[in-house]
Amino acid sequence: MRDPKRIDRILKLVEILWKRCPDMRLGQLLYNFAEFKGDIFNYEDDRTEICLKHYLKKIPKNGP
Repeated sequence: MRDPKRIDRILKLVEILWKRCPDMRLGQLLYNFAEFKGDIFNYEDDRTEICLKHYLKKIPKNGP
């Protein structure tokens, strides 16, 4: 069984990222953060979480 706590962790990362890039649509945000080295559909949640954290390091706190 997957850890249900991952949901809140990942959603918080998406929230932070989206607030840094408020002009992006959600689809754009997810597409861009993943840098599509494959199909996000097949990403395990731990990989998604890692990708989000990596992408957040690239985006300044006051936006791009």
